[in-house]
Amino acid sequence: MGNSLKCFDSIVDQSIFLYVKKAILDEEKKKAIPFRIASWYLYSMKIKEQTRKLVAGCT
Repeated sequence: MGNSLKCFDSIVDQSIFLYVKKAILDEEKKKAIPFRIASWYLYSMKIKEQTRKLVAGCT
């Protein structure tokens, strides 16, 4: 009886650990979204600038 309870406790501990780990990762992803948007925006502006220079050079 005691052995199976100990095993059950370790399974519960592991599942709680995994759940908390997932919650932390989800929170990190949420924090990263503004940085991703900003980097995408800056990258697209850089592409526009390069395209503008190419067009200006061709005319």
